[in-house]
Amino acid sequence: MGEPGSIQGDTVDADAPAGDGGATEAAREEFLRQALAACEQGTIDTAEYAARARALQGAGSVAEMAAIAARPAGPAPAPAPRLDPVDLALLARSPAGARARRDRSRYGAVVVVAVVFALLLVAGLWMASRVHVTSGAGGGVVLAPVAAAFAVVP
Repeated sequence: MGEPGSIQGDTVDADAPAGDGGATEAAREEFLRQALAACEQGTIDTAEYAARARALQGAGSVAEMAAIAARPAGPAPAPAPRLDPVDLALLARSPAGARARRDRSRYGAVVVVAVVFALLLVAGLWMASRVHVTSGAGGGVVLAPVAAAFAVVP
């Protein structure tokens, strides 16, 4: 097999001493390559690959790394259910969401109408205060108190 800690082909000597830093790093790289190859082949999924890579980086000896690499892949996670257009339409038309939107829009409409009414009232009063009534055809009698209330005294 060669000297302890050496890598030959795809195998690593698991009896390598933990104190030999170069051999441990070389073994770690080889185990990481094996995990990557398994992920690319579809033997393990990406989450399992990430978990193994983190565990291999934290392992202190080649024996620990060999144990991590040798553990079987867990069951593949169940795929998320796919929604077809009918399901999406039913979710979009859910009664709870529609009721909440209706309630908010109803109150919003009341606020918008009240603000527009107030703006029109203020604009009308401002314009009435600026009107100079010169004829006595009835317009002056009605607008005189309003014009007096908004009269600008220099």
